[in-house]
Amino acid sequence: MSGPFTLSLQVDNLIPRGDPEETRAIIELWTSAQAHLQNKPFEVQDPGSGKSLSFTLSLKADAALGLMNAVRSQFGSFNAARRERATHADMTLGAVLAVELAAAPDDTSLLGTYHAASVFFQQLYLALNLALPGACQLLATRFIGEQAHRFESQNFDASAFYDARASALEQTWPPLSTLDFVSVWAWLERTGNCESNTAVTPINKVLIDLLKVGQQQNAQSARTALLVANQIELLLGTHRDEDLRTARQRASLIFGPPPEAADGFKVLFQLRQALFKGAHPVRRPALVYHSPEDETVGLLKPHNSGVERSFAVILALLQQLIKENAQAYRFSESLTIDSFNAGEV
Repeated sequence: MSGPFTLSLQVDNLIPRGDPEETRAIIELWTSAQAHLQNKPFEVQDPGSGKSLSFTLSLKADAALGLMNAVRSQFGSFNAARRERATHADMTLGAVLAVELAAAPDDTSLLGTYHAASVFFQQLYLALNLALPGACQLLATRFIGEQAHRFESQNFDASAFYDARASALEQTWPPLSTLDFVSVWAWLERTGNCESNTAVTPINKVLIDLLKVGQQQNAQSARTALLVANQIELLLGTHRDEDLRTARQRASLIFGPPPEAADGFKVLFQLRQALFKGAHPVRRPALVYHSPEDETVGLLKPHNSGVERSFAVILALLQQLIKENAQAYRFSESLTIDSFNAGEV
């Protein structure tokens, strides 16, 4: 590949859930992403040769931002637009995201270029949803560009992030906030998450698992539960079934004790154990269906499942690491031996 290469991603289902205030915050976050991601260095591992590929990258999100602002102007919120879309087949909530990549060396293959764009969209999805959980969804996607028919784009849902944030707000634990996009992107760069196709460090394993959670449009699926349990163990350093109490204690050290209604550890670990033993029902993959009623119910339902509550803990743990510019939590155990006082023997 020689010279700049622009690759576009058509996203037919781009608008996430959001009330009027959340809609405003999401648009501001995307605007910050567009401004920051210009001529940024970006390094990935070639999926064919395994060598490092270095790019200079620019995000082109004008169409997406134009759609978001138009939706806000017409409907007042993303939630209202999503309800309207469910009843009108001719209404679109899609737009094109594009990325311009300048690659070195010049012999970068087409596969390497599409891979770099794909990893970039993954990183964008992570950054936006770590800054404000639920701020980015990339559904019903397809590539547009040279030989695009040879490459399948990836889909990522925002529901798990949105539901986790709703759970944290309802239960007032753990603390979740809106972070600055620039800080989140800089933290992700420091993890080296994009530079290898195989995650080795605990923090990068957690980040890759976040992507896998996003690929599950059924946030209550068995796979989501297992992924969330695995992330809890990686972040809190627990690795045995009996470490449930340790996980709760360590989360309490960071955020304070969870209210009973927010404590999803027991439910999550019981579910994981049932899945391992084959005692949990196996459900058929469901047809994805959109209706105005579903959009309303999704906003009004209580967000108190073990998976939602535990995923909120994961997001809060990651946000705290971002704030502290850190990559891991280290828990130490201390021992004190009390001597007899004089005269006690």
